[in-house]
This record gives sequence, C-alpha cells and structure tokens, in this order.
Amino acid sequence: YKRVIGNSNIVITRGERVIKEINNFFHRVINCVYVPNLYLFDNKKVENIENKKKIILYCGSFSKSKRVDILIEGLYYLKKNLQLTNYTVKLFGDGELKQEIIKKSFEYGLANLEFNSYINEIEKEIINSDVAIKTSENEGQPMFLVESLAYGIPVIMPNISNIPDLAIHNYNALLVEPLDVEGFADAIYRLMTDEVLYKKLKAGAQNFRKEHEYEFSMENITNIWNDIFKQLGLIEETNAK
Repeated sequence: YKRVIGNSNIVITRGERVIKEINNFFHRVINCVYVPNLYLFDNKKVENIENKKKIILYCGSFSKSKRVDILIEGLYYLKKNLQLTNYTVKLFGDGELKQEIIKKSFEYGLANLEFNSYINEIEKEIINSDVAIKTSENEGQPMFLVESLAYGIPVIMPNISNIPDLAIHNYNALLVEPLDVEGFADAIYRLMTDEVLYKKLKAGAQNFRKEHEYEFSMENITNIWNDIFKQLGLIEETNAK
C-alpha cells in the first residue's frame, strides 16, 4: 500500500490516529481526511440496568482477524487462575472459525458462554449488557464500539488502529495491547470486581453522545465529502452572496 498511499491525492481514513501513523511512516504530511461512519443517535437512550450476573457482550465475525480465540483464552485464564465465573458472556456473530471456538470453550469447561448468530436487533443486547468487548488483531473503527458507547456501555478494546480515538483508557474503556491474553483477562476481572472503576467508566461512556453526536452525523459527513470533492475539483466552490 505504500505506493498507492504515497501517490494518492487524498487518503480517506476512519480515525485521527491512523493519520498520525501514516504521516510518521512517510516522514511527511500526507493529505489524509478522517471520514466517520454514519451513526444516528436519534432516540438512543442511556439505560442504567443492573444485572444480578454481569453480562459481557461480543458482536462480530468469527474470522481470523477478530481473534475471538484470545477472548476464550482470557476467560479460561480467569477461571483457572482467578476463579472468576460469576458473569455471562454473550457472543453474537458467525464465521469460519465459530465451531472451532465453540469446541475450545467446551474443552475449557466455560459454561457461562452463550453463542448466537448475528441478529439485526443487536442494540437490545447492548442495552442489557454491562461491558462490550473485542479482542481483534485488526480493526478500523468498529461500529460495535460506537454503538456500545452510544448506549453508555463501557468497553474493553485492543489498543490498535483508530479505536483509541473513541475508547479512552480509564475514561470510558480499558485498552489492552493486542493479543495479550492476560491483559484482557485482567481488564475483565477489574470491571467485574471493581465497582468504583466500573461506575467511573460507565459515567465516561454516558458522555459519548454529547461528545461525538455531531461527528457521526449526516451533516458532518456530508460537509467532509463536499470538501473532498472540492479539493479534487469534482464540484465547484460556491461563493456566499
């Protein structure tokens, strides 16, 4: 991709962090523009639901890059070394590695996991969860992250790509270095056992709408694309009368 990026007039990214990484890689300023995914916050209500048994939610594909195996290994570490089992993990999604992941969870005796196919009404599951998690090796700007924070749900995420632009460590999230099994296990343990920390991160997550609603709006994204098209000479500048 080095030649493609270096010879491009404009590079579209899903976050500010990747722009910095691109500029650092090329040792010069590349004309990069952050274009968010569209997400409508209309009628999104932050709920304060207290579950007797905390619910951790995963939503995504069971593909190699999503590294759901890291999550399974982390949960096994919690069971084996910290004897933490008083929670439920709900996993929604499909993919070529799903059966392998299910088999491994049975081998580890992880009885507190629920495997489901992807559903369109995932927001209902987010609202009723306590923590959202991803253990991916590669991501852009995952909509599951945006959706979870939009509903005031703290997240555990890998410290990669554009994720730290939205998931702020010790504010609305716990960030873990990618593929760090014990790191993810520790993050889960902390949010399952440290109520003070959990409430702090939840309060941060509940500010997400106020902080980012315009960023993901149709108005903002339309304005960004108009500016891009003007730079490329595809539409004319209009002078205000």
